[in-house]
Amino acid sequence: VIAHRLGPHAALETLLVDKGYRSDAEQNDPVVTHQGVVGRILRDSAHLSTVLLLTDPNSRIPVRGSTHRTTGILAGGGENEPLEVLYIPLNAPLEQGEILITSGLAGIFPQDLPAARIISIERSDISLFQTVRAEPLLDLKSLEEVLFLKRSLDVVPNPAPPAAEKGAAAPKQ
Repeated sequence: VIAHRLGPHAALETLLVDKGYRSDAEQNDPVVTHQGVVGRILRDSAHLSTVLLLTDPNSRIPVRGSTHRTTGILAGGGENEPLEVLYIPLNAPLEQGEILITSGLAGIFPQDLPAARIISIERSDISLFQTVRAEPLLDLKSLEEVLFLKRSLDVVPNPAPPAAEKGAAAPKQ
C-alpha cells in the first residue's frame, strides 16, 4: 500500500497499491488480508492499482452469516460510519456478533472469506427488511500490505451435439 484516500475530501474511499496489470492485477480482482476482505480493484494501470474499500458507499459485496447462513448485500457506509447489510428479511435469523462471510454470488469474491461482524440488528414495523449494521474485521486505515486474489473464469463451453451421419437414424427424444 503506497497511499490512502480516506475521509470527507476523498471522492472514494480507496487505497493505492504498487502493483498493476504488469503484475497480473486486473479490475474487480478481490483484495484481502489474513484478517478478511479489504475491497476490490477499481482501476488498474501498468504499475499501480486503485482499490475500492468495502467501507466506500459505492461498495457492494454479497455475504451470508457464518452461523445462520442468511444472505444479504454488505454495503459501505462511508468514513466512520457502519456498514449496512441490505435485504435481510424480517424473519431471517441473525445474531449480533455473527461474522459475515462472502457468498460468492457475484462472481468477484470467492466463498467464505470473512468480511464483517454484525454490531446491531433492528426490526422495523414499516419495512419488509431488518436494519442490520456491521463493522469491518480489520482497520483499513493502518493497512500496509494486501493480497490480490485472481478470479477464476472457469467457463465450460457448451459442447456441440455430434453431427448426424449420413444414413444414420436420428436419436429419439
